[in-house]
Amino acid sequence: MNLKRCCLLASCSIFVLSYATLAQDPTSWLSNLPHANDYVQKRASSYDRSGGNADSRPIAAGETIVLLDDNGPGLISHFWTTIASDDPHHLKALVLRMYWDSEATPSVETPIGDFFGLQIKFLRQMRVLE
Repeated sequence: MNLKRCCLLASCSIFVLSYATLAQDPTSWLSNLPHANDYVQKRASSYDRSGGNADSRPIAAGETIVLLDDNGPGLISHFWTTIASDDPHHLKALVLRMYWDSEATPSVETPIGDFFGLQIKFLRQMRVLE
């Protein structure tokens, strides 16, 4: 690719990016923030129900644990889990299953690492797993 063509491509890219930024109306940012919500925000957590600081839910081999069970329509906007395991393949060993509307079979059934796009090789490269 020649220099003239590269400069033209770069100029077009900068124009498109700056146009998208200018297309936003800063005067409407704050006015759109406060509005009435017709929903109830809920949270499910593994907090220590005894009042202590044991915020964990151990899962034995072959066992399942329910993280959230709620009725009605909803939106899951945040999912946080910390896994403490000596098994170097725990991202493949733990299976995440999600059921919607009393289904007999899960809509989602995948190793937890795959669900979040994590790979053991990548974590070793990042020195998270040694």
